[in-house]
Amino acid sequence: DIDLKNQEWVPIGNTSNPFTGNYNGGNHTISGLKITTNQVNSTGEGAGFFGVVKDATIKNLTIADGDITVTAQEVGAIVGRMTNSKLYNCVNFANVTNLANNHYQMTGGIFGHAVDQSTEVIANCYNAGTVSAPNADAATNRGIGGIGGHISGESQMISCYNTGKVTAGFGTTGS
Repeated sequence: DIDLKNQEWVPIGNTSNPFTGNYNGGNHTISGLKITTNQVNSTGEGAGFFGVVKDATIKNLTIADGDITVTAQEVGAIVGRMTNSKLYNCVNFANVTNLANNHYQMTGGIFGHAVDQSTEVIANCYNAGTVSAPNADAATNRGIGGIGGHISGESQMISCYNTGKVTAGFGTTGS
């Protein structure tokens, strides 16, 4: 297990250098995750333990607690933006808040945006953290959800569930 002691975390991977590989958390936990500085920008970068992943598999990872409060396009506790990637057995208890107010904002408890049209798989994932997008409005927001903010295309989401509160600027969207 790793305790990040609420020190500012720089997400692994960005759009110019995404994480491309396999990460097996070995059913260990990461606690004290803190992402609050805008080391990610509001157009095209992801925020989360992993910021941007491509052709990656992430599995058996739990974020035990933490606070992610950023202004970014794609935000999720495990992954901000994923392309042609897979998430298995990932769990989040951290609070995720996206302060962005543009229509590209995608916010979720596990992932922010699954980009690929058909090869993404999100399986056996669970979110209990609060997910919030207080500046989102119903007319322009791309997505907010307990597991994921937005899925482009027909990615598979299998046996995932959310018990965390989900709110947006236009009201409570679910739990």
